[in-house]
Amino acid sequence: MLAGLRPVVDLDVFWHLRTGERLWSEPGWLPVDTLGTLSAGNPWAYKDIAADVALYGWASAFGVGGLPWLVALLAAAMCALLARPPATATLRPPPATTTSEIALALGVGALALGAIQHRMQPRPLLFALLLFTAALPMLEAARADAGERRALRLRVWLGPIACVALAGVCHRGVVLIAAVVGVQLLGVAVALSLPTPAVRAGAWLRSVGLPVVAIGLLLALSTVANPNGTATITTAVALVGGEAFRRHVTEWQPMPLGELLRHHGVGLLPLLLAGLGLRVVAAGDLGRSGQSGGGAGWRSLLPDLALAAGLWLLVFDAARWLPYAAFASARVAFLSDPLRSFAPRRRLPASLALASVATLYLSLERPGEIAAGIAPDRFPAAVVAEARALGLGEGLCNAYDHGGWLLWWQWPALRPSVDGRADMVYTPDDFDVALAAEHDALAFERLDARMRQRGGVGCQWVLSRQLATGRTHAYLEADAAFRLVAWSEQAVVFARRAATPAVDRAAFSALTGTPLDAVAYRVGQQAGADAGRWALAQTELDRMAATSPDSVQVAIARVTLALGAGREAERDAALQALVARHPEHPATLQLLQRLTGVASRP
Repeated sequence: MLAGLRPVVDLDVFWHLRTGERLWSEPGWLPVDTLGTLSAGNPWAYKDIAADVALYGWASAFGVGGLPWLVALLAAAMCALLARPPATATLRPPPATTTSEIALALGVGALALGAIQHRMQPRPLLFALLLFTAALPMLEAARADAGERRALRLRVWLGPIACVALAGVCHRGVVLIAAVVGVQLLGVAVALSLPTPAVRAGAWLRSVGLPVVAIGLLLALSTVANPNGTATITTAVALVGGEAFRRHVTEWQPMPLGELLRHHGVGLLPLLLAGLGLRVVAAGDLGRSGQSGGGAGWRSLLPDLALAAGLWLLVFDAARWLPYAAFASARVAFLSDPLRSFAPRRRLPASLALASVATLYLSLERPGEIAAGIAPDRFPAAVVAEARALGLGEGLCNAYDHGGWLLWWQWPALRPSVDGRADMVYTPDDFDVALAAEHDALAFERLDARMRQRGGVGCQWVLSRQLATGRTHAYLEADAAFRLVAWSEQAVVFARRAATPAVDRAAFSALTGTPLDAVAYRVGQQAGADAGRWALAQTELDRMAATSPDSVQVAIARVTLALGAGREAERDAALQALVARHPEHPATLQLLQRLTGVASRP
């Protein structure tokens, strides 16, 4: 359940909630977009229909803050599916799962979850991952049944096909699941036909004909019977090869080996544990099931091992495949069962349970802040409220990352210019211009012109994403037509001076650049003998602290402002306040290192 003790930080969760709400309340299947500005009226070919409605239903019943518990429930279900024994379809009932097997499933499941904690957010991906994990034991049983009967029975393959059908209305991961099921079905059919002496062409076609029909059924269930139609497959294929999307979205970019091992290497551990199963070969158990402490024979594991290895190769091309690779590895590790050769049975459950808890805890993004609900320091509610108080409304151009939040918490009063429905409702050119505008002034001019052409007022104000090292749309700091009117750790607001009369009155004039600590130091140098400028800088820091009360950036800026002004008493007081509030923050320790040469609390 530790997977649920992590607040909602994902920036795309909220547009999924809004999509689910509109699917539930509007007739039809949302054929065109009615939510955004740049995308208004564009065809909406693909939606994660069932998953988005399920997310919205859960949030309606338990609140948005209860979504992490849905994540915990799905994670527990995945670990339970890992514990399914490698039974054949002819064994009824399947062998009972032992305590050691449950502990082993929890252990390898925890390793898999630890590798993908960055993806353990309430998103449709989790539903596809659940169905992928459910299909693996079904495929093992179907392969074993074909081996025992020396024939294919379509009835045995209906379970994996049903997983494909369900995944088709949940997530575009259905294409991967359908490919896995189809390839294994075709491979079994071909393997059954090859040993026959002097196989006639007709006999071989009859052997392969059944999987061809089943694969056709898979495609039909994923398209014709899907309210999205063929868009489930066509958009998924376009997404994999989409150059513009890969350029802007990190999860579709290649993952270097060093980054993979540093951040997600724990997911490889199940595969390495499975490698220990080579001892099965040394012991002469090759091909015999159930001879290594309840595990599967090595030959029967080859399809699962090949699948896991192939998915890890895909991870190097795009991190998007990481969750599937991690759980495929965990399933292989559970089946090969090598751990029982290295630990007494009576100690195995307790040791693996402890390993599970430790792995999940250490893999959390913020181990010291385990809590369900929504991370309040992630979203720009405070600066949007300030902008609304200034009369800003129509003509919003936002950073990509804030679009989903706007769709759930501010729609229809505010409509985002771009959001995470990148390839669903935006043309590639519009999407490219919207994201390029975050860093390129010329692209911003094109974005402004496009919004005017589509009946809007252009970009009257900009919700920029704020980072410790910089912000999007930073070029607007030097644009005389715009002013910085609201600041928080999550975002800042730039407003066109002509938008409302209140813009000039509310604008920041001293602390406008990044990084904030360096800007404050320079302002402090200028304000050393200027009481008015010192007071102005303090007032602006107070405004920043009002929107982000726990901001470490503001606390450090108070120190560097006093340092630049040569005011030792104010510097020492600000430094003591910083250390008292953020004693272990990396930025605090870095500042202490710069000031005293010692990176620790005084």
